Amino acid sequence: MNGLVQLTTAPVIDPGSARLDMTVPAGATIDDMITIGLPSLAVIDRKHLRVTLVSAESMMPVPQQFWKQVRPKAGVRVVIRVVPGKNAVRSILMVVVSIAAFALAPAIAGAFGFTAASAGFGLVKGLITAGLTAIASLAINALIPPPQANNNDGEKRNTFQVSGWRNRVPGDSEPVPMLFGTHRVAPVFAATTYTEIVGDEQFVRGLFTFGYGALSLSDIRIGETSIDEYDEVEIETRSGYAGDGPVTLYPRQVIEEATGIELVRPLPRDDAGEVIEGQPAEENR
Repeated sequence: MNGLVQLTTAPVIDPGSARLDMTVPAGATIDDMITIGLPSLAVIDRKHLRVTLVSAESMMPVPQQFWKQVRPKAGVRVVIRVVPGKNAVRSILMVVVSIAAFALAPAIAGAFGFTAASAGFGLVKGLITAGLTAIASLAINALIPPPQANNNDGEKRNTFQVSGWRNRVPGDSEPVPMLFGTHRVAPVFAATTYTEIVGDEQFVRGLFTFGYGALSLSDIRIGETSIDEYDEVEIETRSGYAGDGPVTLYPRQVIEEATGIELVRPLPRDDAGEVIEGQPAEENR
């Protein structure tokens, strides 16, 4: 595809400040143009960008999920700007740093005797850009630390999880219990618990052992509440006879890793923060 696309980046909230204009070959994707215009911007910070296609006839924002597919035609201007959001100040500083490093690298390379015609000019410029970006990033991280995964700001958040049981997990060398007589017993885990999501419902599967069989079990409770008082609970027991069937509610062992991340599907918004009607929500990542 022949022709050029006009690319404008505005890395600060004020769109009239720190603007950078350049041209890129037509046929490149918006994702490619972001890499060219903001070479050191972290992928996680791209959510603070707003991309708009501008022509003489119209103006259209492009949601993030389409950046890898949309290829602006020649004559179209692509405007990439930072919009306010959570931790926006840090993201804006990182964008400004990337642009400043990209702009200063040729001058610094020239001070070391390299020119655009030199064989190693591109490599030296890239190394200088990376070095300046790394140094400035360390300074920004010291001034504005990146957000932490744990919640220490007192903000109440939904956790959307079902907690497991608090039964004891036996050690590797600990023997299986053996019961004599009649006892009230909190069984130990025979395998690790895991959760399943079915539609809007979450289920926890667990496997326990009361000891060597054969045993006669009765009055099964969760805490102090009888199992019969619960809805949507399935339970199966095996007495420990040689002819007992296999366990079906816990068919296999699952090692579950809880990440504690809430999956969201944000709606696309314009530069003023208003929801853009008719645009699809961003896909979950």
